[in-house]
Amino acid sequence: MVEVQMVESDRRADSGLDLRPGLGRRSKTGAPALRKLLLLVHIISSLGWLGAIAAYVGLTADLLTNDNPQAVGQIYLAMQLIVWSVILPLAVTTLLTGILQGLVTPWGLLRYYWVGAKLLLNVFAVIVLLDYTQELRYFGAAAGQAVLSSTELDNLRGSNHLVHAIGGMVVLIVASALAVYKPWGLTRYGLRARQRGQQQRQDSRAAVA
Repeated sequence: MVEVQMVESDRRADSGLDLRPGLGRRSKTGAPALRKLLLLVHIISSLGWLGAIAAYVGLTADLLTNDNPQAVGQIYLAMQLIVWSVILPLAVTTLLTGILQGLVTPWGLLRYYWVGAKLLLNVFAVIVLLDYTQELRYFGAAAGQAVLSSTELDNLRGSNHLVHAIGGMVVLIVASALAVYKPWGLTRYGLRARQRGQQQRQDSRAAVA
């Protein structure tokens, strides 16, 4: 969910500093090694997810133009293999590592609007993908029949698979853009958390004085 954290931000996180604007105190987040591992796995799974969808777009485009029943059946076999063995595992890994990053880094899950938006996009993408796997299973079973009528072949060559694939790519591109540009700033929850932190530091200084 929390993708590329920027090199400078990661260095500050490794030093134990809170990355939230206006705060420079030590944060109680996860160890630097854990954060880096989660970030690495998250980036790899995100890129793999996007690359697998790009390959899937090619398959679905070929499906639209192919009028050979046997070839259509083979394409569906390849589509099911990619979805179940590559796309779905990478999507779930991306979502889980993103959530874990939010829990062990100062970015949090609800402190920033862009983080919350990315989380919603990833959850939405995984839910749609899980629903789509059932649709793909049905069409795959139909494509595996020994004989297909012209009507059945036309149904199997529908554009819905291409629409799903392109939609998935758009969601991932938007999520990546959010991770890079980090728009909108702090949420109300984030602002309250920052104010509490500032107040606690002021109280600590007053007690020491």
